[in-house]
Amino acid sequence: MKIIFVILIYILLNYVCHLGISRCLGVGGRKLLAHEIINKHHEKADKFTRMFTLAALFIGLILNIIYDFSESRWYLQPYFYFINLLISSQLVKAYMERKYIEDKREFTYTLFETGFTAILLVLLVTTGFWLLS
Repeated sequence: MKIIFVILIYILLNYVCHLGISRCLGVGGRKLLAHEIINKHHEKADKFTRMFTLAALFIGLILNIIYDFSESRWYLQPYFYFINLLISSQLVKAYMERKYIEDKREFTYTLFETGFTAILLVLLVTTGFWLLS
């Protein structure tokens, strides 16, 4: 029950940030949890980012099995790869928006949204899921 509460708070904070940033910058027409592809270059870069993350996750799993780590290592935890994937895919999207879209507010919006999401995720993980666990 507590994890559902944490997820709902996280989604609510992201939604409020989404509304605030989009109104301040005058950017409209974005969906909250949508993954938009800019062009073919972005699609290739995004696919590479996802495949690299998946490969790193499997390598981490194999290392855990082979060396039988008794203590938990932060760089082998799945949440680390999930946060890395979210941030890196958003940064790739911001780069593609800066390079291929005329309206630079889109690029700025993506950077603000990425920064807020990164801060929120780091706070979520470092505080033990907002001290609810």
